[in-house]
Amino acid sequence: MATSYLEQEKKLENLTSKKPTKSFLETPVEFTCQVCKKILTNPVMHGPCGEMFCEECVNELVFCPSCKTKCKSSDFGPVPKALIRQIGKLKVKCDVCGETMSLADFETHDKKCSFLCPFKCGENAAVATTTISKEEALRKADELLKSQPDLRTATEFGWNEEGAGSELLMLSELLKANAIPLKNLNLGGCNIGDEGAIMISESLKTNTTLTTLDLGVNNIGDEGAVMISESLKINTTLTTLRLWNNDIGVDGAIMMSESLKTNTTLTILYLDDNHIGETGAILIGDSLKTNTTLTTLYLRRSNIGETGKNSVRTAWRSRSSNLYL
Repeated sequence: MATSYLEQEKKLENLTSKKPTKSFLETPVEFTCQVCKKILTNPVMHGPCGEMFCEECVNELVFCPSCKTKCKSSDFGPVPKALIRQIGKLKVKCDVCGETMSLADFETHDKKCSFLCPFKCGENAAVATTTISKEEALRKADELLKSQPDLRTATEFGWNEEGAGSELLMLSELLKANAIPLKNLNLGGCNIGDEGAIMISESLKTNTTLTTLDLGVNNIGDEGAVMISESLKINTTLTTLRLWNNDIGVDGAIMMSESLKTNTTLTILYLDDNHIGETGAILIGDSLKTNTTLTTLYLRRSNIGETGKNSVRTAWRSRSSNLYL
């Protein structure tokens, strides 16, 4: 099964850090600090009892938790090299690429981590930043096109399964820079979540080619919907937006209603199978009193109730049809 975007995003949770993070596969008690309860880091030994602590944790000690004696800085010294080597043999897993290795080997693993930038620029994805300049996006466009050659002139592009992955990061930057001529982008069912929606929303603020965007079945909640809505206040080319079967609630509906008051290009909006609620539907109805461009609206199975439906129907009367509640 393809790795979902959220799983890859978790692997890259420290995108702006200098090294990938690790998870210990074994946590022996003898190598666990009694203060922080984690595997020892830069360990020192308490002379009177032989207990080991992290060097930083010693600063918090007044009495030794092992022998109960009062701690003095002079009581702590280096740990025997044999014990250091034993700690270094503990098994860990890289949170970025999933490789298993010893703790000692992990110290230099960031220089050879196999999870590289999908555009094969040689840059380690663990230290890549989440944004790049327009010039950098244009430079990397050719690298993307090597793996997606049809993208150079394509007007349509999409993933049809989970796992848009880190490619979404660069694609959003290319869209932001208007480096590819996409008109229709289908990310339906890719599980991009709020994080992915936020990336796409940033690209919508400057993109001038996309007219149709499908973000259905993506676990997008209010956070992602809010950012997409904000971008609709600025975007001037998108005409069709599909946000069906997500996790959008009242907060997302509030911001969507606000964007509809000022957006003048969107004509088709899918919000089926969300959690818009009665309050959200009433607010969307209010926005339709000033919006004059929306011609098709889907709000089926979104828990909007009869009051919400009536609010939308009343505001929709001046339009011919294509209202689905």
